[in-house]
Amino acid sequence: PRDRRNAMTETAPLSSAYRRLRIPDAERYWVEQVKCRVGCPVFTDACGYVTAVSEGRDEDAYRIARATNPFVSICGRICGAPCERACRRGSVDAPVSIRAIKRFACEQFGNETGDSSRYHRFADVRMLPPKGDYEEKIAVVGSGVAGLTVAHDLARAGYKVTVFEAGPVAGGMLTLGVPLYRLPREVVNQEIDAILSLGVELKLNAPVGVPGRTLTDLRLQGYKAIFIGAGLQGSRPLNIPGATLQGVINGLEFLKLVNLGQKVDIGPRVLVIGGGNVAFDVARSALRAGAGGPGDFRMAADVVKTAAAKAGVSEVHLACLESHEEMPADAIEIE
Repeated sequence: PRDRRNAMTETAPLSSAYRRLRIPDAERYWVEQVKCRVGCPVFTDACGYVTAVSEGRDEDAYRIARATNPFVSICGRICGAPCERACRRGSVDAPVSIRAIKRFACEQFGNETGDSSRYHRFADVRMLPPKGDYEEKIAVVGSGVAGLTVAHDLARAGYKVTVFEAGPVAGGMLTLGVPLYRLPREVVNQEIDAILSLGVELKLNAPVGVPGRTLTDLRLQGYKAIFIGAGLQGSRPLNIPGATLQGVINGLEFLKLVNLGQKVDIGPRVLVIGGGNVAFDVARSALRAGAGGPGDFRMAADVVKTAAAKAGVSEVHLACLESHEEMPADAIEIE
């Protein structure tokens, strides 16, 4: 049996979801047998939209996938897919490709189509605060996934929300940390624009904590509550000799520079230390970094070597402590 501490951690969010979705106590046992849904942090009915697609009800599939997820199109591309890890089919052969099926439904009816009407119509209001016409102003610090989700929920509930972003673009790690070949910026922008269309105000290049924009200042400006979603954007440095020498750069910093279109001077031979998904993002991005900026991320895989040659990158190596079987990166990323 699981220890009591883990059981409490896992069931607390579920209890809240059960209450909001008005699932009777008598039915909770059966709901929890759908492991993919229970495994999802936002309680998405993965079984529901997979079944809908199998039956040709693609719009219903999008409706189900969108219900509790304000970033459904993005999750169709880069979600860690805990639903697939929990999928019962995995104990037989391999999990259902839930994330790919979600992406299919989103590409048919989501914000990628240029029409956000279904995105707004299919939001499950039962998972949101009670609807009202509130006078209170709410400040959100950070325009990453956490900050924009809070803005989405509060705006739909009727609050006036202002998001303060320290950087030049919104999206947090969606725009600064994830390479374009994994997540096109058009998809990110369409998802963010759908949230802003709810009446959310976004202020870019507006760091909080500087004179005139401290937390105290925000209070004096009439903000009744402040949500801090600044994120964890710093890399963990290596505590080894030479870690601060010229030519050594942290992985997240490298990805930020590349994603912002800034020139990154790297030599012909690149060594990436690590075996997680970020390490593989850095390794693959290093092949593209000098080939003209983010636009070139759209090049097909068979052209990457040509681009690398133009950039002067002839070799990219990756070194990690783990064996091939133990590397923490997803299998598809390693492949």
